[in-house]
Amino acid sequence: GMQEQRPVPVVAADGLARYYLRILDEHGLAPPFAPIQCPVEELHACFPPGHFDVVHIRNALDHVFDPLLGIERMLHVVRAGGWVLLRHARNEGVPGHFRNGLHQWAFDTIECPESQAASREGGCVPSFLV
Repeated sequence: GMQEQRPVPVVAADGLARYYLRILDEHGLAPPFAPIQCPVEELHACFPPGHFDVVHIRNALDHVFDPLLGIERMLHVVRAGGWVLLRHARNEGVPGHFRNGLHQWAFDTIECPESQAASREGGCVPSFLV
């Protein structure tokens, strides 16, 4: 039979939420999911361990003080077997020599060589590079 469709609960959190909310309020706007004030490095203090099925950050990890700690905190609040999704431009801090305000970090991936990509027995695992 058909499965019942239920809304997916969404929680938005951001280290700059208080500023966004003020700007939205000044313009009489209400976002579909109002963010709560919580920097990624503090997720463990804002949410219990394993609280989420999916934790997603897009074009923001390169703006934080400590991106590796941020990833660790995301892993802390996602359930075992859940997903942590990172969506960012590659090496965004490089063109501005890491001086352009929010782009303090550069992210990239290290891919497996073609010969090992077809078969994981070669021991190569695609990696995330900060």
